[in-house]
Amino acid sequence: MNASKNMSDIAKLLEIHVTREKRTLRDLQIQREQYSTAERKCSERQALVDGLTAQMSVLSTSSVLNSAELSSDMLAAEVAQRRWLRYDLDAELYYMISEKSNLRKLSIALRKCQREWQEARQRLNSLTELHGTIKQTVARNLERLEDTESTDNHAATLRFRQG
Repeated sequence: MNASKNMSDIAKLLEIHVTREKRTLRDLQIQREQYSTAERKCSERQALVDGLTAQMSVLSTSSVLNSAELSSDMLAAEVAQRRWLRYDLDAELYYMISEKSNLRKLSIALRKCQREWQEARQRLNSLTELHGTIKQTVARNLERLEDTESTDNHAATLRFRQG
């Protein structure tokens, strides 16, 4: 009776740990998706910054090359364009800093989820191994008990016949 109760308790505990491992794995997958999305947004933002920086560079280069040919209206338009490019670039840089900060936080959370899943997996593996060991021990003990009872019954039968 005690062995079957222990087996039942371990089976319940094993079921709990299977559920925990599945939950931590699901959390890990969600965290990976969030990290991947944030990483993609960071890359897209970096591409925007690179594009704006390139436009600023082209504008500066063309301004230097064509400075003698530019009228005051053209210079005013170029200054306005440069100012808007600078404004857009500053805005994108601000958002990029925010997204990189978010990416670092998500990276920390991802590592935490990975660690939790690995720990849950390790506990589950240990408990599964323990469950198997106890099952084998119980089976051996039952076999010995049956052998002992069989031997005792045989000896009792012999005594009865002799007696």
